[in-house]
Amino acid sequence: MGTKHRVATDRNVLVARGRRDGRTVIFVPETKGNETTGITLLHVLFHPSLPAAAMKTVLQGYDDRFNRLVDWVTETEGSFREDRLAEVSVEDLLILPISETANHWRSSDNG
Repeated sequence: MGTKHRVATDRNVLVARGRRDGRTVIFVPETKGNETTGITLLHVLFHPSLPAAAMKTVLQGYDDRFNRLVDWVTETEGSFREDRLAEVSVEDLLILPISETANHWRSSDNG
């Protein structure tokens, strides 16, 4: 399923990186009732990183990414260090698959 089709069908905001130009974009579905009537495409630039507490709030508000990341990391690492959120780029935390983002918390990287 294509990105725009997914946004229209799911009616959820999506942060992505353009395949052709690499620009960061936010897809915002425009809805009326239960019907998607359009999609607004915002080209954005994010700060390179945010303080851990701010990044946690962002992730909690977007696609349940914070809880999904914590679950993924604690499945293999046993604990989740929230302070590391400040060390990972905002774009990566919002765009990369959770499985790839979780690699920043691997034990070999914590040393």
